[in-house]
Amino acid sequence: MDPFCNTSSDTVVVLHLIPISKARPFFLRIVDACEKLEGAYSMVFVTEDKLVAVRDPYGFRPLVVWVYAIGDGRSNGALVFASETCALHYLIEATYARERERERVPDSGVVAALGYTAKAGVPFQQGLIRSHYVGRTFIEPSQKIRDFGVKLKLSPVRLWLVGKRVVVVDDSIEAGAKEVHMRIASPPIIASCYYGVDTPSTEELISNRMSVEEIREFVGCDSLAFLPIDSLNKLLGNDSQDFCFACFSGKYPVKPKEMKVKRVGDFVDDGLNGS
Repeated sequence: MDPFCNTSSDTVVVLHLIPISKARPFFLRIVDACEKLEGAYSMVFVTEDKLVAVRDPYGFRPLVVWVYAIGDGRSNGALVFASETCALHYLIEATYARERERERVPDSGVVAALGYTAKAGVPFQQGLIRSHYVGRTFIEPSQKIRDFGVKLKLSPVRLWLVGKRVVVVDDSIEAGAKEVHMRIASPPIIASCYYGVDTPSTEELISNRMSVEEIREFVGCDSLAFLPIDSLNKLLGNDSQDFCFACFSGKYPVKPKEMKVKRVGDFVDDGLNGS
């Protein structure tokens, strides 16, 4: 029996490809094997005398490189690899290898809301208070745990909600106010991610099954608008070609074997689409 078959990990494919490679020396077998792969991966291999780190050509999965200064600095430095930058933030004398480290956008929904209120001329208030002691619910392993986490994470502020006309702005969509107008700072998500992000299947995605008007009725809000994908491209400028829009467009850089994308969501234009 093949000892590699008793696993649910798809990384086992690489372990099959390395032995059949004819490349020399050995670490080039790893390179040869990875060149045959399609999809999303970040991996580190350890041989008797080498550490080999690889990431897929599209950069779907994170893999960061740091230099650990030894002696006179980078000339004698050791390379350190991790899947998350936070793993190395407190490593003394470790320096991010890129010239400029990419920064995250904290509370991205708030950033989008501030931009919307500035353009629309309406006051900004936080109607939901988020607990910073509850982690990201999106990456929890099951929907039941996610639902419970959201209840712990968000607390409504009745002063800003009850009897008011409310515009809810969020970075994406996966409602006691008088009126609720929702503005989503991303295009409709119509296709599942096959590159390692735990998103619902295509059939479960509401924007793949319903029009914007149907979603508005389902959610129960007074109006609903998404950021058009063309506006997202404009915001990203020349760098837009470096981003994956598969979940918004259904067009995959590395095409999965089976896809069921029924439709591309339509949009409600409220004059704030960046045009």
